[in-house]
This record gives sequence, structure tokens and C-alpha cells, in this order.
Amino acid sequence: MRHCKGCSHPTICDSHGCGADEARANMARKTKADESKTGMEALRRDADRYRWLREQPNDTDAPRIDVVFWEAEDESTNSGKGLRTHELDAAIDEALRHNARDDAASAA
Repeated sequence: MRHCKGCSHPTICDSHGCGADEARANMARKTKADESKTGMEALRRDADRYRWLREQPNDTDAPRIDVVFWEAEDESTNSGKGLRTHELDAAIDEALRHNARDDAASAA
């Protein structure tokens, strides 16, 4: 017995009213839903990574991963500050705002 690819009904589509157009529409909806699910899973993984990074203890035990905000002191020297929790959030938010301003200025 065949299965309808659009609705998975265990019979031939024409016998229960699931025509070819409806089957194509069902497949398109399924594809869109699968893409959306994949995108949501990727966002969830990104959020989990960020939370892990954000919540690491602020100590010097190795091994560790640090997020450092670097600023130029002069032409040959930079200074850096490790960021965690709210400081990390604020630095990322400011960088995003700065990029958005640069993008808006470039578009004008």
C-alpha cells in the first residue's frame, strides 16, 4: 500500500481527496516548519553557549575561556578588561548599537 507524501494517509491520495496540489502544499508547509525548527534549534544552541560563557566564574583558574574588551591606549599599546555577567551583556549591546549606527550611516 502506498502512502501519500503530503498527508501520510495510508492509501492512494485520490481515494480520500488529497489531490496533488494539496500534497505539494502540505510538503511546502512541512519543509517550512522543518526549516523553522532547525533555525530555532540553532538559536537555542547559541543562547546556551552565551549563557555558559556569561556565567563562568570570574577567576584565573585554567583552563578557561575569557571574553576581553580591548581598547587602544595609544598607537602601540592596548589594554583589556575581562567581561562577565552584566558587563558582558552591556558591552555586546553597545557593540550591536554601534554596528547598527555604522550600517545606517553606510546606507545613507
